[in-house]
Amino acid sequence: MTLVDEKKIQRMEYEIAKLNLRDKTSDWRKIENEVFTRDLMLALYKLMNDGYFDTLDYPISTGKEGNVFKASGKKHGNVAVKIYRIGNANFNRIGEYIKGDRRFRYVGKDRKKIIFTWAQKEFRNLRIMFDAGVRVPEPLEFLDNIVVMKFVGTDSAPAPMIKDVVVENPEKTYKDVVRMYKLILKSGLVHGDMSEFNMLYFRKKAYIIDVGQAVTKEHPRFFELLRRDVLNIARYFGKLGVEVDENQLLNEMLEVLKK
Repeated sequence: MTLVDEKKIQRMEYEIAKLNLRDKTSDWRKIENEVFTRDLMLALYKLMNDGYFDTLDYPISTGKEGNVFKASGKKHGNVAVKIYRIGNANFNRIGEYIKGDRRFRYVGKDRKKIIFTWAQKEFRNLRIMFDAGVRVPEPLEFLDNIVVMKFVGTDSAPAPMIKDVVVENPEKTYKDVVRMYKLILKSGLVHGDMSEFNMLYFRKKAYIIDVGQAVTKEHPRFFELLRRDVLNIARYFGKLGVEVDENQLLNEMLEVLKK
């Protein structure tokens, strides 16, 4: 490693140390040990140099495959930095969604390469959905196992999951989610893990997140995943008092695919 690389590492270590001091609630040492390798810090530093953010502000969430942090900078304002773990990600789950996706057919079996591909896959899926008019976090960049996207929330707090709030108008929100899901289908994708855990609620509107597992129509599990997504949408909004006919909703989605 060159001297200039060491200086970059020292700068990122300083930034992470500041983040450590600001974060008083999470098990920061565990996150730091699992996530912030030296290679990752170099990648983060490159993204900082390229202007995507200036500082990491605080952890937002810890998921099965990665961690999300709120960051900020002069050029893009508040952003979300999603970092997929290489060492202990759910390797089998990730592999099954990549294996049948023709866009990534030559990935191989190297763990690091697969995780890097997964980050690229999420970025590309976000871009396709965003360009199709789906309300998702706007994707800004990806590098190695990192995805940078626009932050959904206020300066002081991220938007909550829809499951953790009182939805003001469930019927209206349901129709909006169905409308967005149809746009996903029209773009040639299926979400693959649609639920109240993968929707945010901000300013009375739903945002769809976590789209790394989204696959194209050619994927062998496309229709299985579509049916599961429809059932999850119907189940969640049914709990909120919305009358949803699962079979009718599925037929509506299938009609979209015929057009």
